[in-house]
Amino acid sequence: MESKIKILIADENVDFRNDCIKKLHSMGYKDLSYAVNGEDALYKIEREHPDIVLIDVWLSKHDCIQVIKATNGMNFGSDKCPSFIVLSLVNHQNVFYEATDAGAEYCMLKPVDYQSLEERIKRIIVKRNSG
Repeated sequence: MESKIKILIADENVDFRNDCIKKLHSMGYKDLSYAVNGEDALYKIEREHPDIVLIDVWLSKHDCIQVIKATNGMNFGSDKCPSFIVLSLVNHQNVFYEATDAGAEYCMLKPVDYQSLEERIKRIIVKRNSG
């Protein structure tokens, strides 16, 4: 099941992106891509139609809230709008509330607990497949 899931990692930190790709790949996720800022994330979301976007809260060019809100107006055809997991180094509850209000499924602190991330991805996939 995992290998069919498309995941986009939107984070400006190259070390985090590489580590995240390596960990997700080892969990069986094969269709992985990345974005280097908010503008790049929007471009790749519109072009690739990922199932899940792991997005850092403070990206340049468009922050996570702007990216999430912008996807609501995109046409995904027969695909569903991606589900978002917002990541942050800082526990800033107001930003997390704003992100969930905008449409994020989950918010997580960095450093990422990859076992928890995998559980959340699986929950999202079950929810996406049942709806």
